[in-house]
Amino acid sequence: MSAYLAKRIIADWRSQESSVAAMTQATFYPKPPDRVTHRETHISHLFFAGALVYKIKKAVRYDFLDFSTLARRRYYLQEEFHLNRRLAPSVYLGVMPIAFDGSGWRLGGWAEPAEYVLVMRRLPERRMLSFLLETKQVTAAMMRKLAKLIAEFHRSAKRIQDIESDVYFSALADQWDGNLEELEPFVRDSADREQLEAIRILGTRFLRDHRGLFVRRAVEGWVRDVHGDLHAEHVCFAPEGIQIFDCIEFNPTLRRCDLASEIAFLLMDLSVRGGETLREPFIARYRELLSDPDLPRLLPFFECYRALVRAKVHALRGRQWNDEAAHYFRYAKRLALQLL
Repeated sequence: MSAYLAKRIIADWRSQESSVAAMTQATFYPKPPDRVTHRETHISHLFFAGALVYKIKKAVRYDFLDFSTLARRRYYLQEEFHLNRRLAPSVYLGVMPIAFDGSGWRLGGWAEPAEYVLVMRRLPERRMLSFLLETKQVTAAMMRKLAKLIAEFHRSAKRIQDIESDVYFSALADQWDGNLEELEPFVRDSADREQLEAIRILGTRFLRDHRGLFVRRAVEGWVRDVHGDLHAEHVCFAPEGIQIFDCIEFNPTLRRCDLASEIAFLLMDLSVRGGETLREPFIARYRELLSDPDLPRLLPFFECYRALVRAKVHALRGRQWNDEAAHYFRYAKRLALQLL
């Protein structure tokens, strides 16, 4: 990294620190709410202000994304807005600049933008699938309704046509290996490290043994531009209908996946959250609308991969190994045994 780029990143980070502090104050917003709640993930800051949610991307760079400059953050916020309107059109409202003028930080304004923010309508937390699973409110009928929405979205999703079989398979193997490499530093227990290595071996063997299947599915059009991060925290059974939000916008490769991988993500999360009995009504309805004969054979591998992704995300979020990461890691170990 050049000295100039390093200075720009540091300046961006300091500017963002100031804007984050301003956004925690109710007076920052055009219609000041009673209170502002600030939540932080490993890549974003979220501000819940009345009926709206404001999101800015952190000035960070990881192996799988780069938000280190203002131009990149603006671009990916706009991508997030357009892509998420496919499954949550009433939620995503627009992207606005944040500027600092003579009287302080402002949303919009005439000064040069110092940051950009995505504005969203706030969804009811008690209608989130994660909360509904925790409180045992999810029914088989709800799962069938969700399956119908996802199957219709998948059926109409853009097929990735310009796939070279060797390139596709290499990318799939790289995603498997890369995720394990990013997770490994967080796993400190020697027994867990041994199990992680066993999972690596089993998954790599499954990929090798089923190379023809993965390549055939890519050629047949099962790889499509879909959501990419389909788990319970991103599904809301809102009053106006199911809203699926927060898709992957920062890396098209991760979003353009095999449909079986996307389904595996949701099914894995249902099981980890105690909703294993809800899998069958979802799968049955989905396959009625979008028949996929290979789904049963592929689910164990993709669920294992997705569980490891969630373990990594929770470790990144907490900056260390934690109970949530361990919970998903245990499920990945269980799925890996099905790859034998």
